[in-house]
Amino acid sequence: MNIQTNQLSIKLKIKNRRNFNLQSHLHEMCDYSKEYEHDIVEVQEVKRINGGNYEIIISVTRDLDCLGELLDRY
Repeated sequence: MNIQTNQLSIKLKIKNRRNFNLQSHLHEMCDYSKEYEHDIVEVQEVKRINGGNYEIIISVTRDLDCLGELLDRY
């Protein structure tokens, strides 16, 4: 196994708190962070900063020997 792990830091700015669902946003961020079908994406940390804004740390683990199909995002 040839494993590669990357971490992403994403700043999330909330404009409308009434219609905001953090769980839904985290799910979308994880789905969007996958490049290959076998990527494993995990939320490592969620920090609340500046009142209603968040910093999200996401970990992407990839087995370079078994990538799967490249996901078409466009």
